[in-house]
Amino acid sequence: MNKSNADFTQGSILKKLVWFMVPILGALILQAAYGAVDLLVVGRFGSTSGLSAVSTAVGILLNVGFYWYLNRRNGVARQAEKL
Repeated sequence: MNKSNADFTQGSILKKLVWFMVPILGALILQAAYGAVDLLVVGRFGSTSGLSAVSTAVGILLNVGFYWYLNRRNGVARQAEKL
C-alpha cells in the first residue's frame, strides 16, 4: 500500500484501516497514560484546585494532540477533500 496515497475504496479495507488506526491509537494511549500519571502525582502532592486544573488540561491536551496529528499526517480532513 502506498502510504502517501491510500485508496480506501479498493482492496482489503480491514488492513488499510488497521494501518491507519495504529499510530493514532498509540498516540492516544500514550497521552492518556501521561494524563493518568499527572493526575496521580498532583492528587498525591497537590491541592483540589490543582487536581481540577490538571484534569481539564488533560482533556484539552488529548484533543489538541489528536487534531495536530491528523493535520500533520494529512489525515482524515485532507484525505476527505481528495474524494
